[in-house]
Amino acid sequence: MDFFNMITENANKLANKIYKNSTKLVEATKLSLELSDTESNLNSAYCELGKKYYQQIKDDKDICEFEENINIITELTEKVNEITQKIDDIKQKKRCACCGNVINASDAYCKSCGCKIEQ
Repeated sequence: MDFFNMITENANKLANKIYKNSTKLVEATKLSLELSDTESNLNSAYCELGKKYYQQIKDDKDICEFEENINIITELTEKVNEITQKIDDIKQKKRCACCGNVINASDAYCKSCGCKIEQ
């Protein structure tokens, strides 16, 4: 009988250890997801700050040190818009004027924001 008690006791210890380790793993996974989400939000905030700053200074001719960066961003933005439009044309899609969501060319209303689509 002592043999079975020892096996039961060891099994219980192992189960408790597995439970504690799995709890730690779940918590670490949750924290990793929270960290990733927080870093993504931080990058979005930096990006938004940069966009606002760009919009504010792009027409200011006195800011020479940023001129090259502004020109590159302007050219790349135009290229992105052109390529996006070509893709939308190929897929017979267009963009909602209100929210920018991709919609079918035949849609009367945007499925995202409900805005009426001009045909």
